[in-house]
Amino acid sequence: MRFLSIASGSSGNAIYAGTDRTHVLVDAGISNRRIEQGLNSAGITADELSALRAADRDSDLYGALCVRAAADEKTRAVLEKLSALRDAAPDMSCAELVWQIVSEFDLLAVASAMDDGEHRRGNLMELVSLSETFEATGYRGLHRFVLWLRTLAEKGREIGAAAPGAGVRILSVHKSKGLEFPIVFLCDLSRRFNLRDSAARVLVHPELGLGAKVTDLERRVEYPTLARTAIARRLRCETLSEEMRLLYVALTRAKEYLFLTASVKDPEAKIEKVRSGLTLPPSPEILSDASCPLDWVLAAILSDGEEHLALTVCEEENDADAAPGEEEPVAPDADFLALLRRNLSFVYPYTDAVSLPSKVTATELKDRAEPDEDAAYIAPHAPHSFREPDFARADKPLRGAERGTATHLVLQYMDFNRTDSEEAVRAEIERMRQKRYLSDREAEAVDAKAIASLFSSPLGRRMRSAEKITREFKFSLLCRAQEVFGAAGDDEVLLQGVVDCLLEEGGGLTVIDYKTDAVRTEGQMRERTALYTPQLRAYAAAVERIFRKPVRECVLYFLSMGREARVEIG
Repeated sequence: MRFLSIASGSSGNAIYAGTDRTHVLVDAGISNRRIEQGLNSAGITADELSALRAADRDSDLYGALCVRAAADEKTRAVLEKLSALRDAAPDMSCAELVWQIVSEFDLLAVASAMDDGEHRRGNLMELVSLSETFEATGYRGLHRFVLWLRTLAEKGREIGAAAPGAGVRILSVHKSKGLEFPIVFLCDLSRRFNLRDSAARVLVHPELGLGAKVTDLERRVEYPTLARTAIARRLRCETLSEEMRLLYVALTRAKEYLFLTASVKDPEAKIEKVRSGLTLPPSPEILSDASCPLDWVLAAILSDGEEHLALTVCEEENDADAAPGEEEPVAPDADFLALLRRNLSFVYPYTDAVSLPSKVTATELKDRAEPDEDAAYIAPHAPHSFREPDFARADKPLRGAERGTATHLVLQYMDFNRTDSEEAVRAEIERMRQKRYLSDREAEAVDAKAIASLFSSPLGRRMRSAEKITREFKFSLLCRAQEVFGAAGDDEVLLQGVVDCLLEEGGGLTVIDYKTDAVRTEGQMRERTALYTPQLRAYAAAVERIFRKPVRECVLYFLSMGREARVEIG
């Protein structure tokens, strides 16, 4: 016998082929050991199991359970649960009963928490699927279901869920739908199509009706009618369409390598036969005359010129005459062993870059801040939460982050020349509310007194008299990861940020960042200053590169205290 192999792909480590797999999932027998396991899952300890066994030494464990239930609440609860399931079983299908047991006892959660939890959980789901399959056969009853499982086990059929990534998976084409594998072996392409539906004496089609053969008794011959010929052709066309759909499903399961195999008596003759009648592109008539999937695949390969698929003809090796033990051991290749050792001992030299983000915002850098030696504690970052919709919080006050956003909007769009007093600041806020920069709730939440204090301070006066002032300056800049994270060498990350206020004075720059944090004491201000130092330094480095001017100072202004804190650029 000679074999035909067709392969396509690059690399991988899993295999799939086209037959159903079988596993034994459950042992249908009930033993004392299984009852003990069930009692353990119900919360009964080993000592209580000993007392249960001592309650009736002559009967089996279930009999002892019934005796013990009269004096023990836990065992009584177990019997009540069993009784409830027994009463419900006659009114439920096997699938419903199995799912009821799985869900009521939280078996999926218990299995997931055990070793190899994913595999155990898959076995439970396979049991549920088996119960549905059993019902689909037309059989009913829990007892018959248990006998069916026992019969499967005795026949050696394995139905358990295979461990993911554990090795070879053998699936039918139908079961492989929607799955992908690194390597796929699609076998037995020379299997002939099953066209027996179109060979019956009487053919039936939902659209074309009945088609029968005519028997001529006088001449003792039988021949098909025109209706039967039409129906047979339609049935063949529909069967081939389904076979082609299944072949498409099978061919699209591989991610890296695809191997197609077929056994043919004379591969060269088979290839030449397909080539002789081939047109480019293949005509529907040629495809409809195919007797097996191999005909379609060969037509595709020959039309493609083997550009994407490699065709290999393999001779079957006959080792029947070779005596065992005649081959001499082959000495290992020293160069190959050295290469293997070098590859297996390889350590990736850029481990820091593996966890390196491609983009980082300057705000995120505060989470990487080193704690100040003089600061006792840096408050943890508040957890994220989903924003409530506006219609659900019409009467609720703004949260801290929302008040901060509103305050930054005011400082971004207000006229700094109209900030001489608190009343002037309120007038500016009202102007922005009327121009729809702020909503009514945002305008009410802004602390006008804190903003007025800012502009009455030396920093505020500098802001009003600066040569050039830039507000909410957004930037995106490629930076060396070493500068941002202190690791990953020369790798680059995209640094993004928004500078609240940038002053240009005497050829130098001053970076200002407003903070609306609830800071009340000097200690809290020092902690917050240490927390925001990496952020301000990132701002300074970015604007210095962008404007090509030196940054002379970075200032944090805490609106809640009306105080400023300078950050050392370093």
